[in-house]
Formats: sequence, C-alpha cells, structure tokens
Amino acid sequence: MDLFIYIALLISSFLGLIIGLILSHIAIEELSDVIKYITYFNMLIVSLIVFLTIYPLSTVYAAISSVLLLVLLFFFIDKIHNYIIYASMGGIFYASSILNNLFVITTLLFILGISLGTTTSYSYYNTKKYKHTENIKFKDYINIAKILLTKYSYYLIVGIIFFIVFEFLV
Repeated sequence: MDLFIYIALLISSFLGLIIGLILSHIAIEELSDVIKYITYFNMLIVSLIVFLTIYPLSTVYAAISSVLLLVLLFFFIDKIHNYIIYASMGGIFYASSILNNLFVITTLLFILGISLGTTTSYSYYNTKKYKHTENIKFKDYINIAKILLTKYSYYLIVGIIFFIVFEFLV
C-alpha cells in the first residue's frame, strides 16, 4: 500500500477524536446519562475491530480472540486506560492494511474515536474545576483538546512506525 494513502486513512480515522471532543462540548449535559453505555459500546467496537482484523485468517481464532478480549475489557476496563487501547489500534490498523479490509477498520476506528473523544473529554469536564459548564472558557477548551490529542497521538505514532518497520525495513 502507498504511504500517502495509508497516512491519509490513518489521519481520517484519528479525526473521530476531534469530532468526539466537539460533540462533548455541544452535549455535555446529556452525556451524564449515557456515559456508561458509551463505555460498553467502546468495548464492543474494540472487539469487533479485532474480530474483523483476524477474520480473513481464521474465523475460529477471530471469534475466540474477540470474545476473550471482550471479557477481559469488561472485567479490567477500569485498569486499562483508553489511550493504551487506542494506541494498540494503530498496530491493528496496519494489520488490516495487509489483509485488505482497511476501509472497514478505518470506519470503525473513526466511530471508536468519536466515542473515546466524547468520554475522555467528558471526564475532564466532570472534574471540580469544570463542574459547571458556565465556568468553562475557550482557553479551557483548548487545554482539554491539547491533553486529549497528546494522549491519543500514540495511535498515529504506532500506526506509522508499524508501516515504516514492516514495509521498508523488513
């Protein structure tokens, strides 16, 4: 695959985080009711991405690994940070580019980015400093966006490193 197309798809899937950040600004009051359901949705999307990545190789291994991952995420979701899960998706993004299901995985990663961006920025808004929405200034929006994009930028780094190492060096 061409490096330019790969990076364009990687960045387009990363833009879901920015859209999730914007959505959390718009609908911060409504998020308090649905935040735990979005967390469960994230677990399902991650399992679906793993399933669709492994499926071309073996259906049995894909089913077993996605169910095992779903169970592990369900029990250890408080221990595993979202940015670590999203960074590992950079490696899965490269694996899906080899197996020619990159566009489906890109779409699912975009949706995952929207939900992760929404939940992460909501957790920052829910701190004591930003408890009431009228206290949030534009400078605070920029700081939260900077923190969010810095934590989740490892997804881009891992995706680019996997491409460079396995396409050019190996």
